[in-house]
Order: sequence, then C-alpha cells, then structure tokens
Amino acid sequence: MRPANLALGVLVTLSGMCGLVYEVIWVRHLSLIVGATTVAVSLVVAAFLLGLVVGSLVLGPWVDRVKRPLRAYALLELLTGVSAVLVTLALTHLPASLAQAGLPVRVVMVFALVLAPTFAMGGTLPALVRFATKDVASVGKSFGWLYSLNTLGAALGCGVSGFVLIGAFGLTATAAIAAATNVGVAAFALALDFRAGRDLAAEASVTTGGPQHHWLFLAFALSGFASIAYEVLWFRVLSSTLESSVYAFTLLLVTFLGGLVLGGVIYSARLSTHPRPMELLASVQSLVALTALLSLALLGQARTLEHALPGGYAFMFVRAGLVILLPATLIGMAFPLVAQLTASRLEKLGRTVGILYSVNTLGGIVGSLAVGLWLIPALGTQRTFALVCLLSMGVALLVQRLASKSVRGLLVTAALLGVGLLLLPGDYLVKASWRFDDSKLLEVREGADGTLAVVQYDHDSICGSGLYACDEKCAAPFAHRQLLFGSVSYASTVLSAKRYMRTLAHVPMLLHDDPKDVLEVCFGTGTTAAAFVKHPGLKGLTVVDLNRDVLALAPLFADSNFGVLEDPRVKAIVDDGRHHLRSTAAQYDVISFEPPPPRSAGAVNLYSLEFYALVKARLRPGGVMSQWIPLDQQSDVLAKRLIRSMLDVFAEVQLWVPARAEAVLVASDAPLKFDAKRWADRWSPIAENLAEVGYATPDEMRGGLLMETEALRRYVGDLPPVTDDQPAIEYFLSDSGSPYSIDGLLAASGGDEVHRALLKAHGKGKAKEPKRAAAEIASLPSTAFTEYLRRLEYGCLSRAAPEDR
Repeated sequence: MRPANLALGVLVTLSGMCGLVYEVIWVRHLSLIVGATTVAVSLVVAAFLLGLVVGSLVLGPWVDRVKRPLRAYALLELLTGVSAVLVTLALTHLPASLAQAGLPVRVVMVFALVLAPTFAMGGTLPALVRFATKDVASVGKSFGWLYSLNTLGAALGCGVSGFVLIGAFGLTATAAIAAATNVGVAAFALALDFRAGRDLAAEASVTTGGPQHHWLFLAFALSGFASIAYEVLWFRVLSSTLESSVYAFTLLLVTFLGGLVLGGVIYSARLSTHPRPMELLASVQSLVALTALLSLALLGQARTLEHALPGGYAFMFVRAGLVILLPATLIGMAFPLVAQLTASRLEKLGRTVGILYSVNTLGGIVGSLAVGLWLIPALGTQRTFALVCLLSMGVALLVQRLASKSVRGLLVTAALLGVGLLLLPGDYLVKASWRFDDSKLLEVREGADGTLAVVQYDHDSICGSGLYACDEKCAAPFAHRQLLFGSVSYASTVLSAKRYMRTLAHVPMLLHDDPKDVLEVCFGTGTTAAAFVKHPGLKGLTVVDLNRDVLALAPLFADSNFGVLEDPRVKAIVDDGRHHLRSTAAQYDVISFEPPPPRSAGAVNLYSLEFYALVKARLRPGGVMSQWIPLDQQSDVLAKRLIRSMLDVFAEVQLWVPARAEAVLVASDAPLKFDAKRWADRWSPIAENLAEVGYATPDEMRGGLLMETEALRRYVGDLPPVTDDQPAIEYFLSDSGSPYSIDGLLAASGGDEVHRALLKAHGKGKAKEPKRAAAEIASLPSTAFTEYLRRLEYGCLSRAAPEDR
C-alpha cells in the first residue's frame, strides 16, 4: 500500500472512532434529560443521525465545489472536535427545567444541541471519497475501502470506549480524548494536503450511462431500513441469553460493525470490477434475505448455543458472530456497490455520496423507530423478522427488474425464502428464547421497551429438571414466580425476595414521623407497593415504572401484590424514574427505589451521586429514602462506592440486610432513630404482612440493621462515589477490586445474631455448600423465613455440588 493511501486510511479510521465515541457519550448524557424510555432514547439516537444526514446532504455538493477536498476534510474534522467539546460541556450543565418540556420539545432541543458536530461529521466521508477517487470506474473500490476503514474505526471506537476509556477515565475525559483525536486528524490531513498539492477543480468530467438512479436510491433506502431492523431484532433476541451489561451490548455492536467492514473489504478487493454490478446487487440483497433467515433459525437455538458456548466475553462474541456476522457482511457490500452504480460524474461525486449516505441513514432511522416502537409490539419479534426478510427479497427483485427486466430466477429464491419462513413454528423464537429447564413459561410480552417474561418455579419444574437436590424437604408443594426482562431478573416472589421488598417499604415508613405521600420507582412484582398501602396513614402512593408491560403483568403476581394498582390511593405513571424526579415539582415523605441490578446497562443512572441529590430535592423536610442494593453482585470496592454515593448526599444513612446479601439502604437528612413506641403503635396493621416473611416483632425486624452512618463511613473508607461522569459500576471491568466479602461486612457491622447467621449461611450457599449453609441457621428460632431456608433454599432449591449433597 502506498504511504499516501495508508495515511488516508489512518485518517478515516480515526474519524470513525471519534464519531461512535461521541454517540455513546451523548446518548448517555441526553437520556438523563429526555428520559431513558425506549421511545425517548430512540428519538435521541435519531436526532444524532439526522444531524449526519443534514451534513452529508448539504456538505456533499459543497465538497464538489472546493478545489482542495482534503483541506475541506481537515476543516470539518477541526469543527467536529471543537464543537464536540463544547457540546459535551454543555450537556453537563443543562438546566433541570428542560426535563419538564414535552417530549417533542426535548427532542428538538437535542437535535439543535448536537447539530454542529454531527453536521460537520456528515461531510467528512464525501470529502475523503472525492479526494481519493481518480475516475468514475474506481468509485466503488475507493469508496469501499474508505467506508470499510471508517466502519472499522466505529467498531474500534465502540470497543475501546466501552471496554477501556469510559471505565478508566469517565465520560468527559473520553470525549476530550476523542476531540483531541479529531484535532490531530485535522492537522494530519492538512499536512497530507500540503504534500499532495492536488487541485481537483480542473479535472475533467467523466460520464457513464448509469442505471435509473432514483429507483436505486429507493432500493438503498429500503436496504438501510432492513439493515438497522435486523440489528434491532438481533440485539433484542440475543440480549435474552447474554448478560445485560454495557459490555454485552458493545460486543453485539462490534460484531455487527465488523460484518459491515468485512463486506466492504470483500467488495473492494474482489468484486469492484464485476461486469454486471446491478445483478450483483440483486444477488447480494437476496443472499441478505436468505442468511437473515438462517440467523433467525440460529436465534431459535440461542439456549443451545448458550449451553455449548457458556460464559466469558470471548464466547459471547462467538455466539453473536454465528448469528450476525454472515448477513452483516453481505449488508456491508451494498454501500460501495450502490456508490459505484450511481456515480456517473466525478465532479459530482461528493453530492452522490452525500445523497447515498442520507437515504441509507434515513432508512435506518425509520427502520429503528418502526421496528422497535411499532412492529414488534404489534406483530411480535418473529413476524417482524419474517417481514424484514421479505423486504430484503423485495429489494432484490426491484434491483433485478432494473437490471434485466427478468426476475424469474430470483422468484425461485423468493419462494424458498417463503417456504423457510413458513416452516418455522409461529412461537419458535418465544419458546426458544424463554425456555428454562427448571421453570414453566406463563406469559411473554414483546413490547416497545423490550421483552418481558413471567416464569413459575414449582415442585414439578424444579424436581423434574434434575438440577437440584430434591430431597425429602421438597415433599410439600411450593411455587414462586419470576419477572424477567431479557436476561435480567426484575423481581421474584420467592420468600427471600419478598422479605427484602417488604423491608424496603416498611422500614422507611416506620422511621418517618408521619408519612403521607410516597413515591415508588420500579414496580416489579408489586410486592413493595403492596407493603406501602398496608399503612393506614398513607394518603397517596405514586408508582413509576419505565415499562408499561410491567404494570400490565401485575395480575400474575396477585398473591404478592394483592391487586395494589386497584387501590384508589395508588397512581401509576409510565416514565423513567429519574426523569420523573426532574420533571415533577411534587414533594414526598418517602421515596423508594428498586432498580435493576447496578451492573445492568443504564441502571447506574439510579445509583449515582447526582441521582441521590435529585432524590433529596424531592423529599420534604424529614423525608426518608430507601433503595435496594445487591451487595454481592459486584466487587467489594464497587459495592462500597455505591454506599459512598449516598453517604456524600445524605446526613444519615443506614444499612439493613434482611435476606441474603440484598441490602436496603435508608437515608435522610433527619435523624434515623428507632422509636420503640412508634413502631409498636404502628405494628398491628402490618403485622401479618411482616410475619409472612419471618418478622413477628419490631425487635426482630430491627435486628437487620447492620450499620449506621459513622460505621458506614469507616466501612467504605476514602473510596470515591459513583457519579454520572464516572459510572464505575456499569463499567465494572475497569475495577480491579476483589470479590465481595461477606466476612468483611460482618467484621465491620452489628446486627443481631439471627441476621448475622443468615449472612453467613448466604456466604456458604454462594460457595455451593448448602449443607454448611443449613448448619449456620440450624439453631435459629423457627420462623416462616428460616423454615423456607431449611426446606427449600438450602434444601431442594440448592444447586449443590455432588460431594456436598
């Protein structure tokens, strides 16, 4: 490769890296203002992409008119870097009042905010293509290489920012690194332009006959729609078998982008001189449809792949690659191929590339919104997938018709596609994605916000699976249900879960002088909400959940929530909890949160320092907040940093651990004192609700208080908090801390002997030592909870090691 071409390749790769980094960072920031609902986040991404569309449409023709396109490219990179820094800084200082505007107003604000850098980004690829292309015959090859390297940069930007930069340096510093890279690219491009010294204004125009461009642009727009639709569908189904972390999402995106890179490389290296490019495009589109059908079949075997290739990010990458890589590679061939077909005049190449980029991106925007927000909720994932496969085949037929008027050969392929789709059972994806060996599937909801499933574990499913001990303790009937969102357990009705959920409600209500108005964020099974309404003094309970389907599935958990949503004091709102706090002026006496686990993608927004400051602003004087934190789902350091975030905002913080290592943090600026008389006076209405989970008296419940403010400060030491800019808990691979230590917690804490024994038992259970776990609680008083532990959790529900059974 010539040094000049190598230099150009470095430029376009670095440019692609920066663009993806900005998208990741800005979407995170903007979701705090616009909201983290699927609709809001989708519109934020659409606003970002729309800026690229406007830039490519406007700047493509401008690039054709300038004498030195490489110099123009340098200017655009400089503008991108400078404006990106300003946008990132602005995002950290946006007034909270913006959250109170309607969603359309917020989206328009987002578009205006990111327009400058995205507009400049949109012109960079047309400028480079115009500079690098020497004649019309080489458009496809030149564009293919540049497009591939730009996409490679995007994949690298995704991987490096997701796995390294954000976790190590935070959002603002990562954006600054990307901006500095843009400025460096601009300087490098200027030096390369000075060395090249080539004036393109005098170059002759070369004209070819060319195909029917308008129809090709339509075909390419539909192709863009289909490609992003496939991406949404692949990610949605695979997320049910991969962990719900930012790293899993990063791997999926890198896999998809990697396929696009391979497609561009294969076209440029092998197919750019194909004698019948229109028929080649038709063949590529038909193969996209067929390989997408193959990926649909593989998605239906996701659980099989999970068992065959378990654990670890390398295996996740392989599983994603088996499903995504082949069709994504074919999709990657289309862009340079269409560029070759539509480029009839060299001096209008920038305009052509700009239009192509625009129609493809617009198609992708519509595809993302239509599939995620309308088609999947209306038709389901599998039918939507089939529809998109048929769309790809329709594009192939359209292009073939433009090429030769005869589509007979492709009709046979289309018929094979149709037969393949019909052979798949209508519930193929649902059963495959939500099949668990030890439970029964009760219901699946495929909504705009994702797929929810309710599964039931009972004697038959547990003992019939062969995965559990199933000794004589299993003789009595039992059943509990679990709410799953993708691969994340949202909530469960198992007794240990009920115990901490009821603690989450009752403790702050008992600690408050006179609680009247309560906000609960994240409804789950409704167990916590049902505990709140047991207090007769409650006047109003506002329930906020991101996913309307969670509320719709509440009747399936009626044994735990007692139909709480029908209570006239309860008001349910579908919204992102943090956005609700920013957009409301309401004040509450108690605010309770049970978000997804902290390591889940996006959940850190409900565990950060800034979030707790927002909660504090919505509490009345003397108000109390409570929050669930699973202590042992992250390292010892990260668990302590989560506690530090709350300590840095509230004057008083308590750590309660009612079951397992499921902690309930309670915080207030007022003193949090145990008032024995108040608790006794208020106990009667809630006595039955608490006795069911093993608390017969106020003193028994108070024994779960392990640490108060000063003890917690000593426990967490000088560790920094989790913040919006430093979301360490989400980017947990950057943490080198040791695994969570239950022994370390016990050494630093108080609590009564019952709760300390329960924690020790949990540690043994985590170590797959159920008999030793049972021994830890053998001498404890008999309650509903300890009997559950003996009979089920450390009995027939234990996945015991063979030598310990």
